[in-house]
Amino acid sequence: MPLIDFLNGTSADATEAAALMSSPVVALTHDVSVSAAADAMLRTGFTTLPVVDTNGCLIKLVTEDAIAKAHLVQSWANRSAPDGHDYIDERGSRVIDFAAPPVSVAPHASLAEVAETMLRAQLRAVPVVEHGRPIGIVTWRDILATITQGSGARTNTK
Repeated sequence: MPLIDFLNGTSADATEAAALMSSPVVALTHDVSVSAAADAMLRTGFTTLPVVDTNGCLIKLVTEDAIAKAHLVQSWANRSAPDGHDYIDERGSRVIDFAAPPVSVAPHASLAEVAETMLRAQLRAVPVVEHGRPIGIVTWRDILATITQGSGARTNTK
């Protein structure tokens, strides 16, 4: 049985994104460096972070695999520089250059809708957005904790 079919119609599906999410959300501005984004991920433990404009509205998502790819690109470009100069300065590379299009859910989205969004976008976490601004983030861990709590299983949370 597909996960979405399992979640639909269960008591867990009545749970809304606002109840699942971690808040406040850690958001990055479009001009943050790749290194600073990696530091934010390591510090918070989140694998996906929203990127916001100057008004705080979601414009992109940065994932840990995008950060890893950005570091690989920087390393490759700098290692192959024929004149010995860095083509890509790690401190100057902006996260916006490696970020993905924005994907989000509304605070009232059901658990099944959140899971379907994450599966479809192949994300490990998705921001919860209200009036264009991220207010929280839901991870697969949050979803699994809700499912297992609903089945009577014990969970360990971070």
